[in-house]
Amino acid sequence: MPFLGIKLRRPQKDRKTVLQLAPVADACASEDAAHSATPELDTQGPVTVLTDPGGKLTIDPELRQICAVMNDGSFYVHKDQIDRADIAALPHTAMTLLGLKLSDPIACEFSELQDIYGVSVTSGEYASKARAEIERILKDAADKRASDIQITFLPTGTKIVYHINGYRTDTVIELPPLLGDAVYHAAYYLADHGDTVNSSSENVKVSIADTSKLPKSVNGVRMQFARLANGRHLNMRLMYAEKEIAAGGLGSLGFDKSHMLLFREAQKSSAGLITNAAPTESGKSTTLSIFCSELMDINDNRLTVVAADDPPEGIDPRILQFSVDASVHKDGQDPFEKVLEASLRVAPHVVKIGECRTKNTALAAMQAVYTGKLVLTTLHTLNAMQIPLRYQWLGVPADTAFDPDLHRLWIAQRLVPTLCPHCKVQAASDLENPVTEALFASFEPVLQDQAKAVCVAGPGCSECRDVGSMKGLVGRKLIAEVVRPTEDLLKHLKEDTRTGRDYWLRHMNDKSMRLLGMDHLLAGTIGLAEYASFIGSADDLAFDLSATTKAQSVKSRASAVPLAHDPKGMLH
Repeated sequence: MPFLGIKLRRPQKDRKTVLQLAPVADACASEDAAHSATPELDTQGPVTVLTDPGGKLTIDPELRQICAVMNDGSFYVHKDQIDRADIAALPHTAMTLLGLKLSDPIACEFSELQDIYGVSVTSGEYASKARAEIERILKDAADKRASDIQITFLPTGTKIVYHINGYRTDTVIELPPLLGDAVYHAAYYLADHGDTVNSSSENVKVSIADTSKLPKSVNGVRMQFARLANGRHLNMRLMYAEKEIAAGGLGSLGFDKSHMLLFREAQKSSAGLITNAAPTESGKSTTLSIFCSELMDINDNRLTVVAADDPPEGIDPRILQFSVDASVHKDGQDPFEKVLEASLRVAPHVVKIGECRTKNTALAAMQAVYTGKLVLTTLHTLNAMQIPLRYQWLGVPADTAFDPDLHRLWIAQRLVPTLCPHCKVQAASDLENPVTEALFASFEPVLQDQAKAVCVAGPGCSECRDVGSMKGLVGRKLIAEVVRPTEDLLKHLKEDTRTGRDYWLRHMNDKSMRLLGMDHLLAGTIGLAEYASFIGSADDLAFDLSATTKAQSVKSRASAVPLAHDPKGMLH
């Protein structure tokens, strides 16, 4: 295929399917010969590629993936690689060996370089470099405290982005096609265990639990390989060794005093089901792990605590960690169910299950509760009031899912990106932004006069530019709701989720995640867009405000009624 209108003249010979590095001795001999006699170059005829395999300018195959030198001096380089030292050295090499003056680098895409070479190759020889590249990417992501690494493999090249503070970054690095393909396979074979499908070309889930393969701050990595219509995709979830957070306990995570009182009560329970419900990347596993560590401290290390996670999240060495094979057993048994059965044989007092994702695992966890165990697990739901309904959706009978003797504590939490205090702006002054305009119009009737205090992320400044992936944001704040389920609450929830929620807000004196989030919204800690994205809509907030307002109104009327049998008001 002609490149940029240039007709290339190619040698008429078979090409190898795998590029080979030139032997060191031959390379040295070639360089010596070049000093003694410069090869003749045909600069008048058709344009040819000097850096072709076997061409007159021998370069490393990896370098060939990002640049091309033509016999007329044209020097094509991938747009993101122009500043590399080995690229900067090529003009000198061409002049020394061939007497050819190269043009300034011409920026191009990987697809255009493929058009220049027009050669079919494989990524086999990049295996060792790919392993080093994966290790470099993991270290860089861990240094930036990324929660996820997203790698998209396309025929035109491989793009890598991170998830930081809940958002995707810009492209961190772009790899040439061959090296990208090798990175994809190297990541798969770096895993310790996973799906029984032994092919990274399929949709498979695998994990890295061997910490010797990982940066010091990372305990494990979950990897999901997926096929795309035009390529492949890899998501790498990093599980950090949160020793510094664990040392500070649950209070250091951001739970308020009312939450901590409920945690302390639950930590002295002998049995019950504690469920932390949230979307992915909300810190729910970390919360439960630290809960277990504190439980050990409170009970003077006299309890046996076991945990089944994929991969193991070894925050506390006192907890017996069971490794979970990500694959579904050949008999259809969920891996968490299988490990749960094994963990119960060590006579634990407390069992932590990474996730209840099937009916059988949920039933096994509940059966452990009924035999006197304190069981902790996670679900994916929008809020705490949906927890029993979610168990019912998994297939647990309704009478069990809504059993008040089963549930001990419900937690729902979010890690919400916070605004940079140096460049945040008032939402009312940013209405030219169509997103701000739409959100402000939605929330203003709910917040009324308080809406003027609401802010949005600013344009970014020197204080926040390198902190996260989004301009105007710095860090994240935990916003949560913690609920002690009662028989009356479960009865109302079984009737209807909204009815149950209304009962909870009116009668149990708890503050919902939506209402706590509103406090931070009005304080300018979080922005309007972040509230809507991570916590709830204006309608959600209006529902909770309405229920709370009605509850306060009832209490006010009750306090205004004179006390019985006190006609003279002497008890006031």
